Amino acid sequence: MTRSGRAAGIVIRVLADRVEFRRDDHCVGRFNREHLRGWLTAPHCAIRVGTVTLSQAPESDRTPERDDRVAMSLPDVPEWAFSPRSLDDLRRCIR
Repeated sequence: MTRSGRAAGIVIRVLADRVEFRRDDHCVGRFNREHLRGWLTAPHCAIRVGTVTLSQAPESDRTPERDDRVAMSLPDVPEWAFSPRSLDDLRRCIR
C-alpha cells in the first residue's frame, strides 16, 4: 500500500544478468543478479538501486526460525517484509 492507501503492485522480472523491480510497467530498480543473489544469502546493510531499497526486515517481522527476512520500500511505499514463501521463491529464481 502506498502512503495514500492505494495498492502498490510490484512485478519482479528475473533475467539472465539482472533482476528488475517493475511498477506500472516501468522499471524502478535494476539489480545485478549475482550481487543480489549474494546479498539475499545473508542480508545485512540496505541496498538501493533506482527507487527500490531492500533491507533486513524489522525485528518485528523476523522470528528465530526466519532471521533472514527481507523488506522492500519505495519512496511512496512504506517498508514491507516479503513473506517467507515469496522470499524463498525469489532466492530460488535467481540461483
